[in-house]
Amino acid sequence: MNTSEITQQSYPSNFNLTEDKMNNLITILKTSSKGRLEYFKDGKTHTKAFSDLYEDIKKTVLFFHQKDIQPGDRLGIIGENSLEWVIIDLACIAYGLITVPLDPVAEHNLDEAITAYQLKHTLTDDSKYINHPSVSAFSEIYSISNKTHNLKSLKQYDINDILTYKFTSGSTQLPKMIGVQRKSVDAVLKAIQSLFNHNEQDKILVFLPLHAYQMRYWLYSAILYDFTLLLAPKRHIFYALSELKPTVVMGVPHFYETLMKMFLEEVDNPKNITTQDEQLFQDLTGGFIRYLWTGSAPIHPQTLQFYFDRKTPLFQGYGMNETCIVSKNYAGFNKIGSVGKPLPHIHIKISDVGELLVKNKFEVNTTYEICKPGDNEATFIENGYVATGDLGHIDEDGYLYITGRKKELIVLSNSKKIHPNTVEKWMTTSPYIKQCMIIGDHQPYIAALIYTENSLDRQIISEEILRLNETLKPEERIIKFELIDEIFSQENGLLTSQKKLKRKAISLQYQSLIETLF
Repeated sequence: MNTSEITQQSYPSNFNLTEDKMNNLITILKTSSKGRLEYFKDGKTHTKAFSDLYEDIKKTVLFFHQKDIQPGDRLGIIGENSLEWVIIDLACIAYGLITVPLDPVAEHNLDEAITAYQLKHTLTDDSKYINHPSVSAFSEIYSISNKTHNLKSLKQYDINDILTYKFTSGSTQLPKMIGVQRKSVDAVLKAIQSLFNHNEQDKILVFLPLHAYQMRYWLYSAILYDFTLLLAPKRHIFYALSELKPTVVMGVPHFYETLMKMFLEEVDNPKNITTQDEQLFQDLTGGFIRYLWTGSAPIHPQTLQFYFDRKTPLFQGYGMNETCIVSKNYAGFNKIGSVGKPLPHIHIKISDVGELLVKNKFEVNTTYEICKPGDNEATFIENGYVATGDLGHIDEDGYLYITGRKKELIVLSNSKKIHPNTVEKWMTTSPYIKQCMIIGDHQPYIAALIYTENSLDRQIISEEILRLNETLKPEERIIKFELIDEIFSQENGLLTSQKKLKRKAISLQYQSLIETLF
């Protein structure tokens, strides 16, 4: 395989990624005097010092003993973000259980999950699972009496020990599952702290589900570096943002696009933002934002620029379950449209077809535990590299750009290659085009399925496409299109949980319509 290699980027001198973070987490929590957890319960906010969680952690460990759950066993967790979720996770770290968190929104066949994931027990806040003999409710932990486990010794993890399991999408009935080694967690916690220098003045808002491990990085960082974690359910996100005044927010692009739209709908003239309008934006976001964090899916450069124009930097990054965080923009080192410079323990090669091959000095793992035949060999390749499936390039200043997915690359009948995300993002900068998916693999030109919110006249969309086509390369221009009357969404199975297009599902649903375009 022909590759080009990325020169290692320079980073702050305080990058010491060999520090042992996770083995010291609970000890630091016990004596923490500044770190706080703010959380919602019964629609109201509550605050606890991290040190006040220690007795609850000991009670949870006693519960594990009573259920004959031993160090090294795997514990399933199914639940919405809550104080109980946090305590259970920290108790597992203290005691030595390996967590297997499951998506609380998805429907789970517990018998299948218990067998496939080797779960000794599962804790949940969802009543539909409670009657299973291997399941207990979160609340059951607090019904065992006021006794606690003495927890004389805390679990000490080797650098290669697995702390938790993460899931990533796959075509099998069960998703791909990968174990997360301690060394990769230690490295990420230190690297991100070195870039952003969080301190006791910070309050970081997390509303994405805790079953996604990146959200728990914020919990561990708050304990280690003495800041406040504000844990909110999605239904309270805009209240938490405006009223609880976070300094940092972690969100997917769809959240920031929604917030931007809310603001622009309130102002008199979106093309002429006034001082009064700027104050409205500060009111919506609480007025104390230091920076915003996004990743997981592509985001429009125009959306990023909108936040920078509000003096509220929105920093884009890149990573995947198999590599953890690969690159990140941060204060003083940001290029809009890029996903930042690779972190110092990351090495990147670019294959002859433009695919990013990533090597993490502190690897997450070198194999999936569950996957379909061939996935391990296709992903974990020679010399410790991970074949990401993402296409990209590095500019002259060392910033990484993601241009699409290898499997989504459209090759026209004239051999011209098109990155669909690039064209689709450009088309949806139009106020008239809500969603767009282009097609044309092995065809002589590009066509598109387009959704508009207000049932606009076809002629308006046609003129808009002609306007947008002017700035595209000839092979990228949309020659034909059809309007569709249903938005792509998670509910209808046409978007992933990260708001990415499910191209195969869309193509199947609109197969007859697509055939008319060629």
